[in-house]
Amino acid sequence: MTTSEHPYDVAIVGGGAAGLAAAWHLRDKRIVLLEQSDRVGGRMRSESRGRYWINLGCHLFPGPGSNLHRLIEDLSLHTLAIPGIKSALAVDGRVYAARRVESYPFRLPLSLRERGALTIAGLKLRRAVQDYYANAAPRAEDQEQQRRARINAFRSGESAQDLLGALPPRIQELLATAGQRSAADLDEQSGGVIASLFASVWGGKRAFAALNVAGGSGRLPEAVAGQLGERVILNAAVSQVKGSSEGEVEVSYRDVSGDQRLTARQVIVAVPAPHARRIVTDLPAQLDRCLADVRYGPFVCMGMLTTETTATPWADIYAMTTPGLSFNMFFNHGNVVAREPAAPGGSLMVYAGASAARPLLELDDDQIRARFRRDLIRLYPQLEHLIGESIVRRWELGNMYRQPGFDVTPLLTYSKQRDVAVHFAGDYFAELGNVEQAATAGLEAARRVRQALGSDRGGRL
Repeated sequence: MTTSEHPYDVAIVGGGAAGLAAAWHLRDKRIVLLEQSDRVGGRMRSESRGRYWINLGCHLFPGPGSNLHRLIEDLSLHTLAIPGIKSALAVDGRVYAARRVESYPFRLPLSLRERGALTIAGLKLRRAVQDYYANAAPRAEDQEQQRRARINAFRSGESAQDLLGALPPRIQELLATAGQRSAADLDEQSGGVIASLFASVWGGKRAFAALNVAGGSGRLPEAVAGQLGERVILNAAVSQVKGSSEGEVEVSYRDVSGDQRLTARQVIVAVPAPHARRIVTDLPAQLDRCLADVRYGPFVCMGMLTTETTATPWADIYAMTTPGLSFNMFFNHGNVVAREPAAPGGSLMVYAGASAARPLLELDDDQIRARFRRDLIRLYPQLEHLIGESIVRRWELGNMYRQPGFDVTPLLTYSKQRDVAVHFAGDYFAELGNVEQAATAGLEAARRVRQALGSDRGGRL
């Protein structure tokens, strides 16, 4: 086993949004970032294809004032506003693309009972979104974790299904499909999760779903890694994070050269909760139970290029919910690319989450392609001869969500401690995972680390 000769200031385990945000904040320190795969970025994954790109995971980024937007500006990357409709619906083989979701109870082919049920459910969701934003807004007296605790307590004792109540079958299917965008079914996610999910689309200027990164979401992690250079070690599978008697932390990992070990004054563990539990030794019992209760749902997506040369019926749509198909969501990522001068081609992605994704995990890529392609052509027959390159991506730990009754207190309590040397970061600090939540948790962990390094004292787990 090879051991580093001198301790690092900080070792960061995991190169997703949380780890990258932490590394960027601490880049003036002696740091190392260990990533087990052959690229950084986690669910920020895309493949560049000239004018277009193929997205294979997260693709929505928040606007100015957010932590991710500041990072994007630091890296001199460009963002693109989303001009397309983000709340389209496909019902009974027909696409409805309204910019005002309030019109759907009157536009969709529904019975009087179904119209009433959809209207009432929509009003419940609208009120939940308003209450969510009231709880999420920073307050003058807030400390670092107070706002997180307040958001996590919001509608935490009920499921999304409880919030919506009993629904006619067709309305149930429609809202269940929309809810699966979180990678959880309605009875699995808390009421706070579905409020957060709809807030991301309905929030106007406050909405998370505001921008794309030009060139694809993968451009962001590529840029961070390019700036950090040799301080990023890829294909480094961490097996243990353990405090030492000297007050430092030992990190054991295996890379292409074999078994390695390094020491660091501080460590940020920025991997999904199940992996964090596995590699960090001597976790406090309450924290261990809390991490064990963090839930992730799967999703399977297919990104593809298209070869159209004329205007298409999906040109003005960015996102569409698709009940009754093998995927929950349809995304038109070509929508954000400037159309002047007009250029041929486009880029689409389809997404299946939660119970819609689990059967797909058992299929091979060609079987998933065939299933998704079949339903894409059902949705838009014009696509039969327009689908070009397609890439399937499975995410078994696809998205983190809060289940009803989850108690985040042990995690927040641990994060307040100032005498620890191992810190945790990830989207599981939030009620519903996304890259902004993950990056914020990484930044908060980095600030705690910076404070600990400034105090020049050892820490404990």
